[in-house]
Amino acid sequence: MTFAGDAHIGSTVTPIIYVDFVDYSAQNYARNAYDFGNILPDNVEYRTRPDDPLGPYGRPGSTNWFFCTTDAFITDPKANCPLGADENPAAVASDNPPTLLPDRRRNLWYTFTVSDPAQVFVSVYPQTPAASQPAFAVYESDDLDFNPPTTVDSTLAQGLRLVASSQNPWWCCGQYQTISFYRDPCYNTPKRYYVVVERNTCGKEPNIQIEVGIRVQPVPPSFVLYDHYSDANVISGHPTTTCEPPYPTTALPAGTYTGCEGDLTCATKDPTDQNTCGLRTIWYKFTSDVTG
Repeated sequence: MTFAGDAHIGSTVTPIIYVDFVDYSAQNYARNAYDFGNILPDNVEYRTRPDDPLGPYGRPGSTNWFFCTTDAFITDPKANCPLGADENPAAVASDNPPTLLPDRRRNLWYTFTVSDPAQVFVSVYPQTPAASQPAFAVYESDDLDFNPPTTVDSTLAQGLRLVASSQNPWWCCGQYQTISFYRDPCYNTPKRYYVVVERNTCGKEPNIQIEVGIRVQPVPPSFVLYDHYSDANVISGHPTTTCEPPYPTTALPAGTYTGCEGDLTCATKDPTDQNTCGLRTIWYKFTSDVTG
């Protein structure tokens, strides 16, 4: 049935309908997150776990769909808008579809670990033609393990910490396709991260297919040598070729000498260091037979 007034006399219409199937999202809820495993710092984007085969039609392992049955918990962290309503979430996973609300909040979960200093890039690619860019955010977990069905980090209260969001600061509907965060080489410990992908309610597509890509770009590892007075490098030549103990006991005559290379990036400062204006010190020492 169509409704028209006199102004539409002589106009033609062509009805279009959209028919799609209903299913369940494989990565709905944190405990069902697709685990990429540990991503190597090789600057290669992975859309599937490195040791996993591709799926049907060559799809990577991160391929998933938002359906009308996809939902979210009210305790899921939020870092984007617009996400939709999250009232009346299922208290536990259900075999029955939740209430089919057009603007219901729906999200998919992914997880991975990184063990190296790096710039980490995370991308979400909508595969459905003309689909809106999904909103997403990356959270760092304080728990390295991922062993469902045991409890996994899924809330801020459990230890998730926001590290990056796709949210455009100027426009609520605008979402970046790729975001990144930096792993400081000075505090480099293996960490687990969760990617929470949200259906962007600026688009009303019934079903949306997505893929997620993870790329780890290495940064130079920082080493700390000669960080304390007791670890000082002994300058013994030009250049000094002995860069670790035992050092030669060489008294230097008049001349020009160089010590071994040090790096201040991750160096520290002891309370007794004679460095009143800086925050980092590295130490060198020498002896000389020159008087005066």
